[in-house]
Amino acid sequence: MVFVVFDEAGRCLVALDEPGFDQGVEREEDDGIVHFRLRDNGFGAVRPATELAAARILTGAGFVVVAGVAVTVSALATPWVGVPIGVAGVALVGRRYVRRETAETDVWNRRHRVLGAGPEAGIFLRGLRAARQTARSWPHLAPLVRLDSPRDELSASLWTLAGLLHDHAVLREQVAELERARTEVPERTGLRDELEDRISVVEESRIPVYREIERRLTALETLAAECRTFVREERVVRNARRSIERADLVLGRITPPDRTAPDPARELADRTQAVIGAYRELQEGC
Repeated sequence: MVFVVFDEAGRCLVALDEPGFDQGVEREEDDGIVHFRLRDNGFGAVRPATELAAARILTGAGFVVVAGVAVTVSALATPWVGVPIGVAGVALVGRRYVRRETAETDVWNRRHRVLGAGPEAGIFLRGLRAARQTARSWPHLAPLVRLDSPRDELSASLWTLAGLLHDHAVLREQVAELERARTEVPERTGLRDELEDRISVVEESRIPVYREIERRLTALETLAAECRTFVREERVVRNARRSIERADLVLGRITPPDRTAPDPARELADRTQAVIGAYRELQEGC
């Protein structure tokens, strides 16, 4: 699964572990792709949704137990024994909690990426929309492709795309920083040539990354377009078949007309026509 968070400013956070929030969010899920919308700017209120909350409760309970033991020992024996027990117990409980929190924070830092409110976040949003379109269309294609769910493929593609976009943002910002320095540095320092060289080197590193981003984004959007077209065509075919079935039902209920049956209106028309013709002939004879 992959978890994606967008804030109001257009910044994007992509994670392999479900994040927790200290504020209200909107959540949508499409077969392994979970999309959150923050109602605020920034990711300061986003944290790993791990068991640290339970660990805090256990740690607090541990502190209470240690304090109770220390007070009891101090009351029954002497504070010279109770206080060191309490200090040692608090240190042990606190150290275990800090160690666990540090380990889980390190894992979270390795398994999430942040894209600023720039072109990279916009590109990732296109990939996200394409992946969600594919996930929604897949139930129609699963029997044909013989794959129950594309969640692993789509999640891996989005995660890789996020990493490439993150690297591209770093390189793009580095080029911008070097170009600013080139325009601001005095000519007498002799640094302009060195800055030009660094700009060329960073650009040479950025271009292959951008091409790979384009390739992967094209793959996601092409897949979504193929799925969308297939679903639309299947809908058209189903509607056409229903139209044929309804036409057959209608034809089965309607009896063909009997051309030998009497037609009073036709008989009346023939007689009326004959009478009118005879009347006109009388008038012409007079």
